Amino acid sequence: MTLDLPNFLSILRRNRILIAAATLATMLLAGIFAKTTLPTFSATAFVIIDARNARVTIDQNNVPLTPTQLGLDQGAVDSQVQILGSEEIALKVIRETGLDKDPNFLAPNNVIVGWIQGVVGSIMGLMPSSNSSDDNAVIMTDGIPRTVIEAFQSRLTLKRLDETYVIAIRFDATDRDTAAKVANAVASAYLNDELNARFDSVRRASLWMEQRLAELRQEVMRSDHAVQNFRKKNDIYFTGANAGSTSGSGQGQLLADQALSRLSDDAAAAERVRGERQARYDQIQQVIEAGNPDAAVPDALTNDVIVKLRNQYVQNAQRQSEIVRRYGANHEAAQRIAFTNQEIGRLIMQEFERIAQSYRNELQTAVKQEEDLNAALEKAKSAAFASGSTQVSLRELQRETDTYRTLYEKLLDRYNSAMQQQTFPITDARILTKASPPRTKSGPKTVLFLLLGGVAGAMLGVGAAFARELTDGTFRTPSEVEENLGLPVLGVVPKLSEKRLQEVTGTALAARNVPAGSLVLPGYIGLLQYSADKPFSRLAETMRASKVAADLALMNRQTRVIGVVSSVPGEGKSTIAMNLGEVIASSGRRVLVMDCDLRNPTLSTAAAPDRKSGLVEYLADGTVSASELIYVDPYKPLQFLPANGNVRLPQTPELLSSQRMVDLLSSLRQSFDYIVIDLPPLAPVVDVRAMVNNVDAFVFVVGWGKTSVATAQQALSAMPGLAEKTIGVVLNSVDVDQMRTYTKANGGEYYDYDRFETYTTQH
Repeated sequence: MTLDLPNFLSILRRNRILIAAATLATMLLAGIFAKTTLPTFSATAFVIIDARNARVTIDQNNVPLTPTQLGLDQGAVDSQVQILGSEEIALKVIRETGLDKDPNFLAPNNVIVGWIQGVVGSIMGLMPSSNSSDDNAVIMTDGIPRTVIEAFQSRLTLKRLDETYVIAIRFDATDRDTAAKVANAVASAYLNDELNARFDSVRRASLWMEQRLAELRQEVMRSDHAVQNFRKKNDIYFTGANAGSTSGSGQGQLLADQALSRLSDDAAAAERVRGERQARYDQIQQVIEAGNPDAAVPDALTNDVIVKLRNQYVQNAQRQSEIVRRYGANHEAAQRIAFTNQEIGRLIMQEFERIAQSYRNELQTAVKQEEDLNAALEKAKSAAFASGSTQVSLRELQRETDTYRTLYEKLLDRYNSAMQQQTFPITDARILTKASPPRTKSGPKTVLFLLLGGVAGAMLGVGAAFARELTDGTFRTPSEVEENLGLPVLGVVPKLSEKRLQEVTGTALAARNVPAGSLVLPGYIGLLQYSADKPFSRLAETMRASKVAADLALMNRQTRVIGVVSSVPGEGKSTIAMNLGEVIASSGRRVLVMDCDLRNPTLSTAAAPDRKSGLVEYLADGTVSASELIYVDPYKPLQFLPANGNVRLPQTPELLSSQRMVDLLSSLRQSFDYIVIDLPPLAPVVDVRAMVNNVDAFVFVVGWGKTSVATAQQALSAMPGLAEKTIGVVLNSVDVDQMRTYTKANGGEYYDYDRFETYTTQH
């Protein structure tokens, strides 16, 4: 079942009586409960955790403590709510107000509940019990019964107002004055408990902190001496303003670390100088190897010899260029100047070699200095590494000293604060508003009870309705029949009653000539002739649809044998079979209705109550003639063959499958146009299996809201050949008004019985 909005509303419509009954019942119970409950009065007192009182306390620096420092954060306020609801507060209030001696305190508020408890207690008192006397003893807590404490806590309601420091203390009682007295007593008990708890905790903490401070003071002194002795023993010295401090932080720098740092800086500088001189020497070596006297060398710019030689070289080059321009390159003066310049270049290169020698000497000196500093640095590193374990031990001693000193200082601060709080024995809470006796009752709220009862009843009713729908595995709509059985629906037959036969007079028929000595059907056979008396009814229309379906399926047969079956007894198949015969006979066709339900011949009992013999006698006794057993309708070409007279045999399947039955049907086919057979139900017996081959078509009758889907499916599948010959299904005994709620969303107007009859009776 798909639960969409139309289906949901249909379920509610179908079960509206159930839902309404459940709603009214629960509302009635809720109203009775409210009327029999004693009135309850609620008194409320307000307590505030006042930070202004708390700020009287100051720290060691004469600075008022903040609410957070005094534990007045949100979590602490919520904790105060739990303290207000503790058993300790409850015991104090119960003793003060005498609630344990009040006989009405534990009495049930509701009269009915009290009466039920009394009856149950009386019954339990009469029953023998195997429990020992210890199990039945009253459980006490500090002289107060546990039942009184639990009842007190159940009536006490504590609530923090939003994010404020205000706590509401509400107490419910059946007496106005008692409610106010108890609420105020809870507030007073809480203030006294807070004051005592603060004083006791501060006093206990002060005593413990005095002892702990003495121990920590000795530990600090011992650890300081240990650090000083260790430094003296291992020659560990520091420099700076705090060189004598025993703390691990801010005590200056070790002398060995200073020397190591200085050597590291000198070695880095020597490495940098050696690199510069190496680069300078490599550059001049490249110039010498290239033989280029014009190369730029740093010291060449400041060397007087090189400067003079280069100036002379430039002057000679200018003169040579002038001579070549005038006299040509082969002139003797030009060649002489060229030779002079070559000599100048050789002298420049000799000067470069001298400079290179100077660079080489400086490089060797730098290399030697670097090696000496690196050797000294490695030696200092080795010495520093060797003293590493000593430094580890020293740091461990210093950490121990710092730890003890920190603990001592923090504990001393807390001790001073505790002494100040002990000096000011005040609480940080006060009563903001005292509770007063309420003017009106707080409960029970009758309207709320009724509303809740109505909602609960409606939910219960809806739940019962859905449970009813989910467990209903029967056929409710034609679409369900077609979907689950795979067969077309020939029609829907409303639930019939003989009262309807008197509402509309059937069509008058002229009497036919009946042979003398023939068996005649009664003039009135009730619902079996419903379609004849009401030819425009839904039943008659469904029977006509069944005839048309049979005609279309059996067009090649002159005589059509139609079997009417159902899954289980009581689905109305006998009524459908007889009415089908009535409708066909009304059209002038010759019809024989046979009652082949030999186990339970309901049709025979209704149509031929005075029968002496029937089909059983014919099949069992070969001397009986079939014509002697058939009843005749005096008004239409309808005849009826009953099932039996007074004989009932267990071997009915053998009779129906006998050759005599086959021969009987063959002879009857010669005399009738239609043979309608009322067959036994499929589920309880196997008689239909014997008739499957002798029947041309079947009409399957399904009881609305009675036949389960599984039963119908199993009945059809268990009978070979039956489903193939079934021309359709008749949904019988339908509650039209109820089915309209199932099909309203999907064409339910089609099944409106009143509209159908209005249409069929129009002229």
